[in-house]
Amino acid sequence: YAEVKKQAPNAKIPKYDYGFQLASSQNWMEYPYILVQVNKASRIPEHQLKSLPTIDLNEKIKDQAENMKSLMSSASLGKMQYDEVAHVVWITMQSDVVNVGRSQGISGLIPTETGFVQVHAYSMESNFQSYLPTFRQIITATTINPSLVYKPHWTDNSPILSGIDWGEVAGKAIVGGV
Repeated sequence: YAEVKKQAPNAKIPKYDYGFQLASSQNWMEYPYILVQVNKASRIPEHQLKSLPTIDLNEKIKDQAENMKSLMSSASLGKMQYDEVAHVVWITMQSDVVNVGRSQGISGLIPTETGFVQVHAYSMESNFQSYLPTFRQIITATTINPSLVYKPHWTDNSPILSGIDWGEVAGKAIVGGV
């Protein structure tokens, strides 16, 4: 976090709670790697989870592009997809990382009763397809404490009862992960 903030001081960089990379990696944050963020801001109502796929996060990337140019360029995000059965919001991303090359990633946002857990998995574009099954397995195998497992509520369909713009929150987390 400190290093990225130093290289892109005006960018909105989220803090991550956990990071993982291969034991054979020789450098810090060497591809492939996984970042995990635990957000306890507030529970996301079901109707907002269902509306996330309608949000164009590429507009949010454009807003950050100038602040991130020392780190990356040509970033793009796929369309969010909400798996209602597994309660996971999926999104793919690509970017050109300065002095590294083209990277690709997949993120899974897993809602909880108090917010969400977001798992971002990245590799170089050239070997992303070989890592993708493992990345998906890691994201879907993420276990939430039983007391925090997401459950739909009767109030979930009321936009009035939720004052948080979860599209904005999720967008910032995903863009920061890129």
